[in-house]
Amino acid sequence: MPLRGGVVMKITMQIDLSKLRRGVNATLADIPRRTSAALNEIANEVAGEAQDLAPFKEGHLTESIRGEVAQDDAGKSAAVIYIPTNHQAASYAIKMHEETYNLGQGSLAKQQRVGKQVGRKFITRAMENKVGRIRRIIEYYFREK
Repeated sequence: MPLRGGVVMKITMQIDLSKLRRGVNATLADIPRRTSAALNEIANEVAGEAQDLAPFKEGHLTESIRGEVAQDDAGKSAAVIYIPTNHQAASYAIKMHEETYNLGQGSLAKQQRVGKQVGRKFITRAMENKVGRIRRIIEYYFREK
């Protein structure tokens, strides 16, 4: 005998989604920790590369380069590479990053030692050099566990 609306057969299934819901909630709750860990590793990686690429005279500029995670008022985070304004290298850091100049003996020796092009745009080039590594860091922290 047909059911209402001409339906001959009716199947009812009950599915318990609570385990899936718990898994999704746990993954979402872990995103801030994963983000922070990935950004910290990225900041350290790029800062280290920038230190390798910075010109060298007495070592103040190289020593001053920092990498850390910063958060804005909206809660967005970013890996930031910078030279603190209160560091003795701050007065010439922009000039060494932006302007064109001939490398001195210290920079040439450092270039030989690290096997990398030392000089201007050291932070910009550090980020460019580390694109593949940055991608692998992000993939590592956000792959399904």
